[in-house]
Amino acid sequence: MIKNPLTLLRSALGTLSLHPVVMFPFILIGFIQLFILEILFFSVRYPLSEFLGPLIRRFAGEGAMHYPLNFMLLQNWFSSGWLQIPVFVLFNSFLIGAAILIIDAVNEQKKVRLSQIFTRALGAYVHLIIAAIFLVGLIYGFSHLYGLLIKRALQIRSTTGHFFLIKQSIIHGWPYIKLLINCLATTLLAFMFPLIVLERKNVFAALFFNFARYAKALGTIFAVVFLSGSLYLPVILLKTYRQWYEAIMIPELWVVIPCAGTVIMLFIDALQVTAITTYYLYERESSQ
Repeated sequence: MIKNPLTLLRSALGTLSLHPVVMFPFILIGFIQLFILEILFFSVRYPLSEFLGPLIRRFAGEGAMHYPLNFMLLQNWFSSGWLQIPVFVLFNSFLIGAAILIIDAVNEQKKVRLSQIFTRALGAYVHLIIAAIFLVGLIYGFSHLYGLLIKRALQIRSTTGHFFLIKQSIIHGWPYIKLLINCLATTLLAFMFPLIVLERKNVFAALFFNFARYAKALGTIFAVVFLSGSLYLPVILLKTYRQWYEAIMIPELWVVIPCAGTVIMLFIDALQVTAITTYYLYERESSQ
């Protein structure tokens, strides 16, 4: 049954393996990330240092301009929200919309014409951007609430016992809670992008129908998003203990971890978008 989370994930994997063209927008996202990484890598070298050097010195200090701290800067800035959020809003949203249109064409057994796909996605670009902003805002809202919980935990003065364990769990569990927050936010707004590009709804109508029509699917979609998102746990674990791999690896290899994280995240995104779109198309066909 297509509504089973595991069946949805298997179907998504089958689609990605049988129709590699679905991965094309996500490969473009990967190239954008690679371009950003290259800019950061050469930001401490002439001529980019003439423009980015003052910014680096102001926010990261003079040491970040030199070896080996420049590689630490590379890791920190590449993964930072102030950099990745604009990229997601301006580029990823558009390419996710294109991926949904490709999946629809594959489902209809039509020839995928990328020029037509991107032209159609471009027509919905403004609404895709606003939908992405809604998603980022929802994640920020949940993160802010957890931040309040962390502030409360920091007021716990116990150094042993249950309260100390609760404090440590809340503080050090943040990277994993952040993953859970992303899964929850993705689930709550899962059908906005398909509604915008496939039904040509404006963003506010898409937001309304996202809940009005598909609230019953939240459990299934959350299971899909959570199961696929769990593939990122090893990366979180490595980042949590980054001092370990930084101690045994030369600085030039530190960037391998965020690069591997990006590749894994792109695969997760492709899997989630394909599974969600497959469910959406199934529901649309069932209702006709």
